[in-house]
Amino acid sequence: MKAGGTSSVNYGYVGGGGNPIMTSVDRIDYSSDSPTATAKGPLSAARYNFSAAGNANYGYFAGGSPWTTARSTVDRVDYSSD
Repeated sequence: MKAGGTSSVNYGYVGGGGNPIMTSVDRIDYSSDSPTATAKGPLSAARYNFSAAGNANYGYFAGGSPWTTARSTVDRVDYSSD
């Protein structure tokens, strides 16, 4: 899968990765302890092999590769209202 992930206190966020390579960002609700994810929003480009970090309000998905071309893109996901 080679996706990136970050979290807030209540939710986990997983973006990109996959085969085929994806642009999706999915939210996992810790309180329900369910394997079902909710779509949160897209990344600006499909990619895998990248990193993510976050704080209480935002998650940042950075770098990665769509096949052989490395990316220097950073996408910000706003989860302050979740």
